[in-house]
Amino acid sequence: MSETTKKPAQRRSRAKPKTALKARSDAGTPLCAVFTAGPTTIRTGPGRGFEAAGEAAAGDWLLALPAKDGWSEVAAVAGGAFIRGYVPESSFSKHGKPASRTRAYPATCRTAGTEVKAGPGHTYGSDGALDEGAPVIAMPRRVGWCPVATFLGGRFVTGFVPAAAVKGR
Repeated sequence: MSETTKKPAQRRSRAKPKTALKARSDAGTPLCAVFTAGPTTIRTGPGRGFEAAGEAAAGDWLLALPAKDGWSEVAAVAGGAFIRGYVPESSFSKHGKPASRTRAYPATCRTAGTEVKAGPGHTYGSDGALDEGAPVIAMPRRVGWCPVATFLGGRFVTGFVPAAAVKGR
């Protein structure tokens, strides 16, 4: 590297990054909602001092737990993939308008006992089973399987369920 092509100095935060907290046992019922503010930084923990996990645009779908101290734990669709983290409760609304570009949609599980698989097929491992009516954020199906984000066993889970088990649009 020559003297004339130096890399810019990286910005350093004075605050030490915090690590994410474990899932709350008093989490409550998840809610399908839409980001109303954008871009919204999704953080690894509940507060601005936590590292950014990704970014969502206004109109992107999310599955959110009730807020605690102004922050909600969420699973969201950002950039065509699922991302988990925390956002301020003021950044989304269940009455928000979804963006026309988003292909994700809120849905529910049709059948009790539907397993959330690690991949699109029955041979993949299971992360747990959904109850009938359990809320999910679903992406368009691929070869008979829908990528989903849901809340299982006190934590957000992303995986795949048979497309026939998803009740949505």
